[in-house]
Formats: sequence, structure tokens, C-alpha cells
Amino acid sequence: MKAWILPFVMLLGACSSEPLEEAGSHSDGAGEPREAVGTTSEALSSSVASTLAHPEYDVTANAGYWWMHATDAAGIQARIDAGFRLVSIDVVSWTPLLFAGAFVQNTGIYARTGGGFDPDYTLAELNAAIADPNRRVVDIAPHYVGITIRYATVWVGNTGTQKKTYKVALTKTWAQLTAEATTGGSWRLTDLESLRPRTNCPTPPNCPLTDERFYGVFIQNTGNDARTQSFRTETYENIKARIGGGRLADIEPSKQNHGTFYFVTENKNSDEKGWWGTGLFDTDAQHPDSVYHAPLRTGGRYTKLKPYVWNGTQSYAGVLVSREDVPTRGSSNASNAALNAIDAAAKTRIKNSGTPGLVLAISKNGNLVHARGYGKSDVAAGRLTEPTDMFRLASVSKTIGAAAILRLIQDSARIPGGAERPLTLASKVFGGIFPYTAPAQTPNLGQITVQHLLEHRSGLNGSYFEWIDTPANVITREAEVRADGQAPFASTPGTTRGYLNVNFHLITQIVARVSGLTYENYVKTKFMDPIGVTRVKVSQGSGSTHTGGLIEAVNYQPLGPGNREVGSDPLERGNWSHAGVHRNAASAYTASPVHFVRWLSSLSGARAGLARAIDATRFDWIQSRASNPGSGVGVGFDLISLPSGIALAHGGLLPWTNLADFRLRADGITFAWATNSADFDGAGLNNDINGILDTSALPDRDLSSTYF
Repeated sequence: MKAWILPFVMLLGACSSEPLEEAGSHSDGAGEPREAVGTTSEALSSSVASTLAHPEYDVTANAGYWWMHATDAAGIQARIDAGFRLVSIDVVSWTPLLFAGAFVQNTGIYARTGGGFDPDYTLAELNAAIADPNRRVVDIAPHYVGITIRYATVWVGNTGTQKKTYKVALTKTWAQLTAEATTGGSWRLTDLESLRPRTNCPTPPNCPLTDERFYGVFIQNTGNDARTQSFRTETYENIKARIGGGRLADIEPSKQNHGTFYFVTENKNSDEKGWWGTGLFDTDAQHPDSVYHAPLRTGGRYTKLKPYVWNGTQSYAGVLVSREDVPTRGSSNASNAALNAIDAAAKTRIKNSGTPGLVLAISKNGNLVHARGYGKSDVAAGRLTEPTDMFRLASVSKTIGAAAILRLIQDSARIPGGAERPLTLASKVFGGIFPYTAPAQTPNLGQITVQHLLEHRSGLNGSYFEWIDTPANVITREAEVRADGQAPFASTPGTTRGYLNVNFHLITQIVARVSGLTYENYVKTKFMDPIGVTRVKVSQGSGSTHTGGLIEAVNYQPLGPGNREVGSDPLERGNWSHAGVHRNAASAYTASPVHFVRWLSSLSGARAGLARAIDATRFDWIQSRASNPGSGVGVGFDLISLPSGIALAHGGLLPWTNLADFRLRADGITFAWATNSADFDGAGLNNDINGILDTSALPDRDLSSTYF
């Protein structure tokens, strides 16, 4: 089983009063349940699974599922009547009374008898249900009717093989609730809720609120139901670090401290995969940050769906699970201990973060020793990731741009114009390479050199220039900013490092002007063609194909109704799709890491007989000018200190869509990877791989002839 976790916040829209529902399918809109993607053998026998308190969490078998948000009690009941079991309930709004619910198809090992739901039990009615020996309360959602707390309540039968010892905690402080886990035995929390009580309230709903109180349902933590749990409070940015190799059992947005989440983590089986999301919204079914899109993105199903309001906007936090192991394609591990360990680490990181697909390549002294695709490059189509699949590189593209400028200088390329001059690191970008008349004010564009761009020392104010893509537009923007009485520069050029994409947008234009080719064609003819690399190129858009029929830029999010590509609206296209004018050195490239590792070998000269992208002098200059992590990625590279020595590196991120990274190590080993999710724990995988490579030897083999 997998349970996914994705910390992002994108808050748009408001809650609708109309019932909204989603089946496990976006393909036909027919409302039919869909099994979670993939098939694995069950980790537990059917006889054991039938005795679990919550097989929907603890069994690795496919399940039909359904979820709803902002629907009324009648909508919830209709889904139950259609053969689904309600596993989680929460309240979206009190007036009208609307719910968010997660369901599993009530068949097979997930079937439980005696189930039911009531939208607004009084406290007396809830206590009666708890006292009923034939019922087990599994989920509650406290809410207000006037100044009275009511409880939406879900239960199953508590007889025969379904019988479990459980307890319900009401109106506790956080400390009191967490103490319940060890009060009177060992208990596992399966439902976490909160509410801010109202007091002294003669005129509801305008009532004073006290500190929030917590509610929980616990089962006896024994036998096959047992888990080791931890209770935590964090902002969304820090949740992932706290989960580690476990899974999220439940998450509850704070009703008092916006941006804070209470959550429970627990250990998981090796084949489980988990995902969570915060800041999910409900206004755009195709947006990757929407509550609609999360199941498609991960191939999972909701087990928890928790509404909350952030800055006046209706949002959701969700926990999803899936039921498949991580499939792999590509080279075998040849019983090599290092590759076996790296494989296991990659799968674990994928499972923990809910990343659909990843490609990883490793070379040793320029020889390709590992080429592996993990998971799915297209979840909706069920397409397994091939080692040759091209994922976006994002800012890793800057390494190519840096090399392109240095290669022009190495080749003594000359700046075109009336008095041609050789291109150097000291060449002035404006007034030297591109026409420009400097204003009286300083600093100004006329002070920026090629080296300043490479080292992110242009001094430009990112608030005004970050995504400007041509020299003419940069010049226009400088004049506009001055006319508005603002400062176009954050610092004098050459003095302060400040990471800006516009620096490499300009490098794109310099390469084109000096070479007389488009940037893309220059890179292809000078770098890629001589070494047989065909799968490093500018993105053509999601889902486009290569002449060989292989995916060129995979679907980073499975497409929803209307088949709209992520990146097709103006905001996303301007920032992330890099189509049209955004074919630049900043972040436009896609690549198979297998091919990108070969490019890195040509850059460093690691592979004998492979044409070098730049000579040793220029490569040494890169190493001398690269920056420490966090200081701005000088000349397109970071310097990372490892036990094996200094490594060159650079990571890339495009929000919602991908991560990519590489390490060019001093011991001759190079690895690169890329994913189709921005929520992958890349730092964790880098640490895993480096740690394994520092202690275990790679096999002596070369797979290059398979791919080149």
C-alpha cells in the first residue's frame, strides 16, 4: 500500500454550496468506481484481512473507491446505498451542512457489515452509539448547530470477526489527546479531528471562540492492527521531514493557527506508498493543485479529506493511498550490492513521496553502468517509465547554457557588428553584444558582462526582470522601472550574487547572436550530435513524441476533462512550459538522464575517446567559479563536498511538474535523475546514492552500446 505526501499551497476559489463528487476516474465522467492503479499480491491472507479494523489502510489489494467534497448528507447516504463504505467524514460548512467524504467499495476483503452514517448526532446519541456493543464508531466530525456541538458519525458492526476494542476521545487539549494513546493500554489513533468551542454566546453565530479542542477515535494497538505512531504539529513545509520512512495516518488543519497542521505518522510495510496534500482547492479540475487532480496525479485514492479555510479560501488537506509496488524498466542490477541498494533507496523515496515516475542513470569513468526507469511516466495511460523517457530538467538546463558560452569563447567566436570583436568573459552584454545607449544613472545595463551573467552577478532586481526573455525587453523594462521611480538594480553589477533566470535568458540570446544559429541548434550541433546524444533537447510540450515513438516530454500530471495540458494557460505557459520564446538556457530542456549523463561525461572528459564539450581549461574554470550550495549556483553549477571529494551539481524544479538533479563526483562517478513530480525527496535520494557509492563498488561494465 502507498500513502502519498505532497506539501504545496495554492489557494484559489471558494467552496460551492452545490454537491460535488468524484469517482476514481476522470476519463469518462460516468461516475463508475475505479480500482487504484496496479496489482500486487496481498501481504495478508483473506482470513487475516477480514479481521483488520481498517483494511482500507492496511491491506495491499486493489480497491474501488469514491470521494466527495462539499456534498450534503443525502449525497453521502446515496453513495453508501450504492455499495460503498464511508471511511472518513469531515464537515466543509455548517450552514448549509456540507461534507467531505472518502469511500471504499464495500466488497471482498474491504467488506464490513453493520455500517452506517448519521450527519448530526447529539452528544447523547454519540455516547449511545459508543456504548452499543454491536457498533464500532470509526470516524466522527464535530460541528455546530447554533451553539450546540453535533457529530457526524460513521460506524461499522462490532460483532464476530469485526469485533474490536476501541475508544473515542472528545474535547481534549492536544496534550490530552496524545496521552490517550497510552492511557489504559496501547492505542492506535485512526481518526483525528478538531474544533474551536464557542462560549458565552447569546447571539450565534457571532460567538467568542476558545482554544481549539481535539477529538479522536482509537483502536486497540495489538496484533495485525498494531502500528508505532507519533503525534506532531508542524507547518506544511516541515511535514515531509517529520514523516521520514513512515506514512501519514491522519492530518488535521488547525482551526486556530492558520498554516499549522496536526498529524499522526506511523510505520508502514515495505510495499506501501503514501501521499498527502495541503492547499488543495476545488475550482479547477485540471489544475495539479486541485482536489480533483490529486488521485489522477498519484494513481491513489483518498483515505482522508479534510476541509479548512485559508485566508478566506476553501482548501483541503488529503491523505491518499495506492496499491502497487514500484515497477522498473531498463538494465538489471547484475547482483551488484551497490545497484541493489540504490534500487531499493529509489523505490523507497518514490513510495514515501508518491512520485509517479523517475529515471536514474549512473556512469563510472564515462561508462554507463546503470540505466533505470521507475514507476510510471504517464499514470493515466499506465505507461511504465523507460530509461530513455525525457523529463524536464528545469534549471539543470543552465549547465548547458554555461558550457555553450564557454565553447564560443574557446572557439574564438566573434561578436557580429561593424567592428567585430572576440567574445570574452569580459564582453559587455549591453552596448557591446547588443545595441544599448546607457542612461546617466548608474548602475545600468551597460555595466553587465558575460561573466556577470554566468555567475548571477548582473545585479538586476528580480522583482522586475526574473522572466524577461530578450535583450530588447530587458532594455525596455529598465527604462519603465526608472520612469516609475523604482530601482531596476538590486546591486551594482559584479558585486553580489543573486540567482535570476533572466541571466541565462540573456545567455541564450548571446549564443544565438554570436553563433548565427538558434540556441537549440547550436547546442545540438556542437554538443549533442558529436557524442550521439539524441534525447537532450528543448521541451516541445507535454506528451509530444520522438521519431522513435518514445515519450519526449511526459505528461507531468495526468490530463483531466477537456484534455488540457498543464502549462496551457498564460500564467503557467509564461513560467513553466518554456514554449515559444522560452526556448532558453534557463530551464527549457528535457532529457533522458541516460543521455544527460553522457553529456556530463563529455563536459568533464571522463570518457576516453568521447568528444569534449569544452576543453580542460574551461572545465577547470567552471570548478574554480562554481558556488557553494545556497549561494546562487555560479556558472550553472554548485560545489558539493563529499567524502569522495568535491562534486559538481545542480538541481532543477518546476512547480507541480518535476525535479531533476545530478552529481559529477571527483571519483569519476556521475549520476543524474529526473522525476515527473515536484514533490519528490531529491535531497534524500542524493544522500542515499552518495552514501552507497562511498562504501560499495559499482560493477565494471558499460551499457553505452545499448543506448547510443
